[in-house]
Parts: sequence; structure tokens; C-alpha cells
Amino acid sequence: MEASEDKSVQLQYSHDELLQLTKDALEHFYDLTHLQSHPFAQKVRRGEDASKETRGQLLQRDLARAIDMLDSNQPRTSGSSPSRRYNIMRLRYVDMLTIQHISHEISISERQIYRDLRHGEEDLATILWSWYVEDAAVETEDPDFEEPAFVEIEQLQTNFQTIDIRRLILSARSSIEQLLSKRNVEVILDMSPEAVLIATDSFIAKHIFINLLSVTVQRSEGKSVRVTVKSNEDKTVVNVSFFAPSSNGESLFNEITLALIRRLKWEITQDVCKGSRRTIQLSFGKNMPTVLVIDDFEGLSRLLKRYLAGYQCRIISATDGMSGLSLAREIQPNAVILDVMMPDMDGWEVLQRFQNHPDTQHIPVIICSVFNDPELAFALGASSFLSKPVKRNEIIKALHLESVL
Repeated sequence: MEASEDKSVQLQYSHDELLQLTKDALEHFYDLTHLQSHPFAQKVRRGEDASKETRGQLLQRDLARAIDMLDSNQPRTSGSSPSRRYNIMRLRYVDMLTIQHISHEISISERQIYRDLRHGEEDLATILWSWYVEDAAVETEDPDFEEPAFVEIEQLQTNFQTIDIRRLILSARSSIEQLLSKRNVEVILDMSPEAVLIATDSFIAKHIFINLLSVTVQRSEGKSVRVTVKSNEDKTVVNVSFFAPSSNGESLFNEITLALIRRLKWEITQDVCKGSRRTIQLSFGKNMPTVLVIDDFEGLSRLLKRYLAGYQCRIISATDGMSGLSLAREIQPNAVILDVMMPDMDGWEVLQRFQNHPDTQHIPVIICSVFNDPELAFALGASSFLSKPVKRNEIIKALHLESVL
């Protein structure tokens, strides 16, 4: 079968299949990992301003845009007004309210809400069909087609950890020892003897540095490549300089390496200075904000990871008060989200211990509890209070107030 024929087959969905895919995407609206692997994610279109967004993020944006269209489009199915259908779809999938909450919010029966949701999902499926199937079917060539390597990069699961950038560079240099010997080039490291900690994915970062050193060593017309690491409170900068009088200003890196750099949200500058000395600069934020969740129910941690999937934020969890206190002293999180109902040591006691210890009293603590007692929480030193079940916009607002996001 020809590639074009195979593509046309892949674009054919039955009505039920399309509706099921639409519902699946809506139900995972904030789960970017799930959306990344969704069949619709391979159909989204990239704009010039979306080059740094993953397909999961683009699909999430398309879903929101399609829901907004329900407010102005003529109804494609009978049974409810477009404005009410739009309102229910947004409350259910964007604001993540339960059917019971929606019923109370807009004062209609749960049965009617289910009926409107069904019609809204069908309308949405029709919109997505027009974007992902009909438009693509008439194209003889897909201008947004990406090589398998780029799709693989987008689907990489990043695991951000706090690591010493010096060790990362040393490890990368060790990986190219044979190349250094063959080219008779030395990599000179100019780094502080103290640890330079950054939050990044060590696997991806190491491969970027291996490629960076390998390329500069191969392009160098001198006997050495110098790597300088400088760090302050805001960011860390790595400069790699080498002798290359005939650079002609060409890029040193292929698109795969640049895609990996964008994946980690690093900034890269390729520059030629003093005519014969070329310098490549990588810069990145020194620390990724960390939120410590202390709750004996691990579901809260999973929920927060889903809520904050689109943000540069690391979620660490502890399932009891003692381990939470120990972790807080060790990692110094930017904020703590603390449950009250926990065995052995409840949240109120944990909160007081936070306030009474010099290593943790500066850390903002957000109480998240089924007990609606914000006055007690604030009296004991909490910075915010959230009632369970917690909503996404409430979490984001609380973390914004603490300058975490």
C-alpha cells in the first residue's frame, strides 16, 4: 500500500469512533501526557507561534477553541440551546465540575445536563472532524508532517531532578574521550569547585552536552575547547568557546538537538566573537519550583500533577507528617500543600512544627482539607486554605499568590 493510501485509511473514523475519541480527549483535558499520545494529537496544526508547544498542548488548545465555538455556532443537534450547551461543556470539562455541582450552579436537572453533554460532545466531534479529517483528506501533502524522530522527542517523558551541572559536563566529556584522542583536542573546564545545582532531566541534558562537545571538538581548528560555567541566583550559563576562523556563521546543531534544547526550555545562543573565536552559550533557570504534597491519600498528588502539567513545576509527595517534615527540611520546597486528616500526626500538628522550626518556618503552607476551617488554618500559620474537593483554578491561584507559578 502506498503511503498516501495508508494515510487516507488512518483518517477514516466511524461516527461512534470519532465521538468516543472526542469524549476521551475531553475527559483528559488537563492530562497533557495522555493528550500527547491521543490520535487527534497527530492531526493538530502548528502555527509559527506554537513551535515550542507539544502536540498535547496544541490539542488542549484546540479542544478549548472548539468548546468556545459552541457558543456562537448554530446547533447541529436538537434538544438544547447552543449557549446552555456551551456553558455545560465548559463547566464540565474546563472547570471540571461534577454533574451535581453543575445542576446546582445553573438550576437544571441532572438528566437534562447529561442530555446536553451528549449533544455538546456530538457537536464538538463534528467540529474536530472538520479540522482533523475533512481538511486533511483534501490535502495531497501534509505540510505539518514531522519525521518520526521529532514525534519521538515530543513524546519523551521528562523527569526533572536537582543535579550538579558540573557532573553532567564531566560525564559528557568522558563519553567522547576517544574522539578527543583522535582529534588531539583537549576540553578545558573552568568551573567553580562548589556544586552548581539545576533542575533538569539528566538523561536529555547529558545527550545535549555530549552533542555540544562533540560538534565543537570536530569543528575546532585549535587544540582546545574551553567550557565555562557561571551561576547566580537567577540562572546558570554555560559557555563553550573554540578556535574556528572559517565558521561562516553556520549553525552547529541539527534540528534534533535544537528540539531537545527546546524540550528542556533552555536558551541557546550561537555567536562568533573576535573574528576567530566562536562561542556557544546555553542558559537556563537555576531551579524549577517545587511543591511538596503531604497527604496520606496519593490521589491528591496525582491530581496536582495533572492540574499543573502545563507549568514548569515539580511535584513531590509524602504520605505522612514525619516524612513530610523531613523532606521539607531537605529539599526546601517553594510551597507545601498539606492535608489535615492523617494518621499518627495530623496536619495541624505538622503545620505547627513547620512554624516552630527555623529550617521550615519560611515555607508557605497551603492547607487542603475537607474540614472547612480557614480561620484555624490561618491562626496556626497557613498562607492559604483550600476546601476539598479542590479545583484546578483554586490551586493555580494559591500557587500564584506564593509566586510558585
